[in-house]
Amino acid sequence: MKISGYARDVAPVVAVIAVGWLWWNTVIPPETTTLIESSVKIHATFPDIPVAHPTPRKTGLEDVGGSIGAGTVVGSILYRFVDGKHAVHAAIVSVAHVVKDAQNVDVEWKGKHIPGRVIAKDDELDLALVEVPVSLPKAEMFFGQVKVGMPQWTVGYPYGTGVSITYGFVSTINPVMGLRQASASIWPGNSGGGVFIIHQNHFVLVGVADAVYVAQLSPQQMAVVDTVGFFVTTNKVKKFLLENHVSL
Repeated sequence: MKISGYARDVAPVVAVIAVGWLWWNTVIPPETTTLIESSVKIHATFPDIPVAHPTPRKTGLEDVGGSIGAGTVVGSILYRFVDGKHAVHAAIVSVAHVVKDAQNVDVEWKGKHIPGRVIAKDDELDLALVEVPVSLPKAEMFFGQVKVGMPQWTVGYPYGTGVSITYGFVSTINPVMGLRQASASIWPGNSGGGVFIIHQNHFVLVGVADAVYVAQLSPQQMAVVDTVGFFVTTNKVKKFLLENHVSL
């Protein structure tokens, strides 16, 4: 079959466009606004309890009387009332060392402050569940295989400032801590923030930022290595959420 001159001229152009489209959709990540939409800042206050500064292992930003961290909207909680009415509250996963013993927290989402309530904690997993009486965009949780070397993004509010997204790579599970390691920078204020990878060209949640590595430089000096971070995997998060009646 003969190929016309026009087809011969157009074919290379079409091939270049196709390769470019494929590269764009596999190498260039989708809009990071999808990460921010489901991320919140959490401020827990302890007005009557002096709170010491955190151990270097943990990544919550603490001061006397309060603690600041992050959280990710992962589902909803349905309340049914005897009169037939119902309410749907957004469910936010964070970490226990941020909320501590607080029953109520301030949840900031895109500059708006919403009263939140701590409804569950698991100190062993270092997870906390917060609900707010509004509907918010939720992140898609991923429970498949997360391979070593995968690019990952961590969302948080370092030092209580605005939202920050850091980039790194997934590593192995630390056998001592039972947490997965990743290299995206984690600072005080990032605790509870979402850890994301790209799956089928969109961001999915694979964990909750929890800790950083601390190097012992001398008997008197320790250094926080913020590019050696650890997160609780979504498989553990899922069990915690289902035990507390969260619809994913």
